[in-house]
Amino acid sequence: MEKGHGANILYLTMRISHLFISTLLFCTLLFAAKPAKQTKAPESGKVTVKGTIFPEETDKDGNPVSLYLSIVDKSLPEGGTDYLIQSDANLKEFLKLLYQTVEAAGTYTTNTSGRKVLKIDKFKLIENKPEDIEEEF
Repeated sequence: MEKGHGANILYLTMRISHLFISTLLFCTLLFAAKPAKQTKAPESGKVTVKGTIFPEETDKDGNPVSLYLSIVDKSLPEGGTDYLIQSDANLKEFLKLLYQTVEAAGTYTTNTSGRKVLKIDKFKLIENKPEDIEEEF
């Protein structure tokens, strides 16, 4: 046996051991990782909210075809939330209330894209007072 040949074999054995241990560790971590998050069931519930009605989508002539209710709530991390107004026979009634503040009560669900959709059962127009309007800079 040549001098130094034993050192080469020892070096190769150590490298193979390191490779084996690294591969074993990687596989352990891979299979021990948490499974992908399950999509949770859509949220739903009854709400009474105060907000302003805005157009969500318009047709080619600029006429609103869908609406949303914008809620300002400083207690929420985002500072508020939006509810798409469910398109139904009452949509024409809500078109008359564009850019006005209403108190609405109804049931909401969450659609597949994560947006809340509100089916308004009853509402009342809230008079917009100058002190209710906040400007953002």
